[in-house]
Amino acid sequence: MKAPERTQAEIIAEIKYLHRLRLHAMGNQQVLDRRLESLVRVQFTEWTPDASKEERAVYKKQVQQIIAQARKGVGDPLIIGAVKRTDLARKPDDTARDDLEKQMERLARTLPAAPWVKGVCGAALGGVAMIIGVAGNLSNYANPGKLWKRLGLAPYQGHAASTWMVEDWRPRSLTKDEWTELGYSPRRRSIAYQIGEPLFRAQWVGAAKTEDGNGRPKGPYGEVYARRRAHTAITHPDWTKMHAHKDAMRVMTKTYIRDLWVAWCDAQIGEGHADTETHWPVALATQETLTALKPSSAVSPAPSSPAPAAAPGEAVANRAVKPKAPLPPPQPAGQPARGTHDQFASRSSKRKATGQVKPMGALPSAPAAVTATTILKPIRTVPSPPSSHKRSRRTAFVEAAE
Repeated sequence: MKAPERTQAEIIAEIKYLHRLRLHAMGNQQVLDRRLESLVRVQFTEWTPDASKEERAVYKKQVQQIIAQARKGVGDPLIIGAVKRTDLARKPDDTARDDLEKQMERLARTLPAAPWVKGVCGAALGGVAMIIGVAGNLSNYANPGKLWKRLGLAPYQGHAASTWMVEDWRPRSLTKDEWTELGYSPRRRSIAYQIGEPLFRAQWVGAAKTEDGNGRPKGPYGEVYARRRAHTAITHPDWTKMHAHKDAMRVMTKTYIRDLWVAWCDAQIGEGHADTETHWPVALATQETLTALKPSSAVSPAPSSPAPAAAPGEAVANRAVKPKAPLPPPQPAGQPARGTHDQFASRSSKRKATGQVKPMGALPSAPAAVTATTILKPIRTVPSPPSSHKRSRRTAFVEAAE
């Protein structure tokens, strides 16, 4: 008997569950690595708690060299034994992480925009799966700026979000409320970095392989990187090469994620999961596009007729698509129809205008199992958690409306 076909919401929920397990394995790996590095640093370097930033960087390189030599059997026999035990302790989590990432990539092949990702040199479905693991359904984001913020790529008060994490870079300290508004997560930002690095290597020729020693692009996202480097060379001549490189990498990664969001929403429209009047094809971003799509920008109303297809390299500065969550399954006859939060809010506004609903009242009546925020139902049978737990992290849930 053929297994029933899984819904998109179930696949996304499964990817998010696998990603949480992946983070658990990564946490175990990091604990073992940091303990080994601490042992080597204290015993074989001149490290002290009050060492300067420059000295700490030197000690870190020394520790890495000692561990690398120990893996080859060179050095203190006790340290060689400690490295072997650490590697053996890591092995189960190394295997688990590899298996989980393969499962996530396999599930990502069935999601919208998978064909588009396969056509981008340097992009991989594993990276898309990691984005889904922390962001969920991309069509739930009204514009790319909101997705950028989720991944730690959106600017805040004129500076990159990561700038506020480094005391030497930030202009001042943020207040508690400002940190909450920023919503920055280094862990989510690291996912964007893992996606941008292979994309850059695939679409950029290194300085050593070019005649002028500056490198050159060999793909559309490499061209975005080159334009940004040329721009900051004029506007920020005081930046170091590494500072300019990381800034251009951030802009290039934002461009890729913007195009991924566009491709995802277009695929949703084609499959009938989104309710929009028009949509645009994927196009490469320019600096003007990135400025127009910053998080504070509002989504412009949909035009009366579809916009013409943009040629490669042209900007899609005004996207009128505001995708909605996938439609829930139809209700049996005689029951009220389900809807998303936006749909409920729209109906409530109309009834309020005609006096059919109390001001500040609740949402229109819906089945008891349906709420305006999240519809949860388990899709995996697992042992029940202790009664003191509000929600088991080992249970995957279908999030039909986030």
